[in-house]
Amino acid sequence: MNKFGTQEKAAKALHISRSSLNQKLNGKQEWTAQQIQVLIHTLDISDQDIEMLFFDGKC
Repeated sequence: MNKFGTQEKAAKALHISRSSLNQKLNGKQEWTAQQIQVLIHTLDISDQDIEMLFFDGKC
């Protein structure tokens, strides 16, 4: 989340609360497709890492 600066800014960019962001980061909530797109674009996540980071091998 370094490119956002803070978790607060990351949550704002994703249109969620900081609490929801923490739940997603800790695997307690799933990411939406739109949130994944924002993160992929902003954080320059490679195609290779997408499945590992967001789907935990469920694809």
